[in-house]
Amino acid sequence: MVLRSYTRAATFGYQDFFRRSCPANNHLRSCDIHWRLRTRPIHSSSAMDHSVSLENTSASREAWNRQLSNEKPMTVLEGREWLRQSMQPEALRIAGVTFEGRQELIAKLQPDQALMLQKDSSNEYDPNAIKVMTLSGSVLGFVPRELTGRFPYDTTFGHAYHIGQVPDKGMWGALVAVRPQLPPLTVDAFPDSLVSQSNLSSILPESDWDKLSQATLRAANYRCEISAGQGSDRAAPVVCQEVWSFDDEEGVVKLEGLQALCPEVHLAKHVLVQADDKQRQTAMWTLQAMNEWSIMEAEEYLQYLRRLIQQRNKIQWRLDLSWLQSRGIELPNDIRGGA
Repeated sequence: MVLRSYTRAATFGYQDFFRRSCPANNHLRSCDIHWRLRTRPIHSSSAMDHSVSLENTSASREAWNRQLSNEKPMTVLEGREWLRQSMQPEALRIAGVTFEGRQELIAKLQPDQALMLQKDSSNEYDPNAIKVMTLSGSVLGFVPRELTGRFPYDTTFGHAYHIGQVPDKGMWGALVAVRPQLPPLTVDAFPDSLVSQSNLSSILPESDWDKLSQATLRAANYRCEISAGQGSDRAAPVVCQEVWSFDDEEGVVKLEGLQALCPEVHLAKHVLVQADDKQRQTAMWTLQAMNEWSIMEAEEYLQYLRRLIQQRNKIQWRLDLSWLQSRGIELPNDIRGGA
């Protein structure tokens, strides 16, 4: 059997790269980075242990929240590292690699290549399916059906762990290393027609937005829900951000709720629309650090999103703001027609 296994930290030296790249006054530099998943043993998931993990998922997250509430305030990178160390990395077999020309893609996987796991609700065979993709959007296969319940987020990021070929059959296979419970730092690919309506803080009455945002920040204990840290601005260590989902089949953008984010992560969420070079550079560094990417991987992901936006611009979209209405918020006239 031909087998390739990779460790990004050893191959690319990202910790040193990140230190050299960050300006001295950048808040992101305040904590050492432990790149990739190889800092701890990786657990190989199977259907056998699936039921046990599902039963413990909710209890584990509650335990993490309780433990985090007892921790001193952490910076963005310190908090993210705390989250990583709290979660067991797993190696999952990529299923369906023999179909639709995927063998060629698997064979071309690069050392410790960053991958994207994305829920595929429009899948005709399984509405709970999760695609395993390159950051450019090429589908490599799927998460095994019996393991999809592990993944609470629409998108999860991981890395190629083992890539192998069986000589007798000549078929390629691969494992993806991932922490299913680790919150991803994603960037929303809004169609151009809805960008102006995606910022609720500028649309809703100030009193309504303040009520919603303060409740969100309190519920998160004034910590970032992606990094578990706080921003460098002590006056505003966290801010409020909308959580959206996109149904490309039905043409619906749905508000799922609000989340607390530190300013650095909030900036990265909007990296595609950053006009200021310094802010865009900070946003890119944050995107890399949170997802353990190289600059090339971050750019590959953003290129994928730009192509996705072009595709979405061809669709007639509708806003679903029922989340606001369920909380007694009256929709302004300028967005009521599209909701």
